[in-house]
Amino acid sequence: MDRYIGLDAHVQSCTFVVMSAAGKRLREQVVETNAEALQDFIRSVTGQKHLCVEEGAMSEWMYELFEPLVDEIVVVVPERSKGNKNDSKDAWARAEQLRCGSIQRAVYKAPQKFTALREAVRAYEISQRDMIRAKNRVNAIYRSRGFSGMGAEVYDIEKRKEWLEKLPSHRRALALLLSTQLDGLQDAHKRAEDWLREEAKRVALGIVTHSSSDWGRNSQGAWERRQTAQPRGLNRNRNPILKRVFRGAADAVINTLPKHPLHVAYQRALAAGTKPNWARLTLARRLAACGILSLSSLGTAMSDHSLSL
Repeated sequence: MDRYIGLDAHVQSCTFVVMSAAGKRLREQVVETNAEALQDFIRSVTGQKHLCVEEGAMSEWMYELFEPLVDEIVVVVPERSKGNKNDSKDAWARAEQLRCGSIQRAVYKAPQKFTALREAVRAYEISQRDMIRAKNRVNAIYRSRGFSGMGAEVYDIEKRKEWLEKLPSHRRALALLLSTQLDGLQDAHKRAEDWLREEAKRVALGIVTHSSSDWGRNSQGAWERRQTAQPRGLNRNRNPILKRVFRGAADAVINTLPKHPLHVAYQRALAAGTKPNWARLTLARRLAACGILSLSSLGTAMSDHSLSL
């Protein structure tokens, strides 16, 4: 006896629905969003339980809650729907999708395997972003007074005093306040960096190929398949933060490690006629497969804002 459960989750409440294998709507209930109440509802459903949850801020937590209690759990990115939306409608749509096998975009979840790495990378990225913003604020104070060429000295707690004394009193007080804030952010960034060192493990990237305008006319006017390069990249269900990490790591190998075996392999691929962007992507995949994460690579990954998502 299969039961297909759809869930529409929000901070205050969650809407559960239960559907039979034949598509009959059996039950609908609004439950308070707390672990015990949510698990109690799932336990109250009899039969083989198949649960569908939307991807969102709470989806990983809910996956951890429900995975031991159900026979199947799927996290999905729902397609955009037209017309009015409500919690009940969305929950029934999730149950129906799972029952019919019509889910287009499922999201891979592995809380016990990748959670620590994802959180460490997220902490590193957030702390670096905040640190860079704080540095820009400090730097802007000196530039507003016509100073240039300050370098890293204005960010160093032991070297900034000389620069602070060049500012008028009111600007000096602001620069000191922002510098104090920066000191805390730099410490947090260092701790995030240490955490990321510890959590770096093996992960993988998925390759997909997209193409368009595959056919064209030749000089005789006949149709033939175009021999054009197809854009390649990561699938849309990838983790964007980890993508930047490994693409940045590939850039570090290409730009700073000319004697590294992976750099040699990259050059060999170019010599064989591989497009540079494809060779770079292959290098990133190798780094991911081998679990190679150096600090220089990570620094490049996180600070290079030219990398596309």
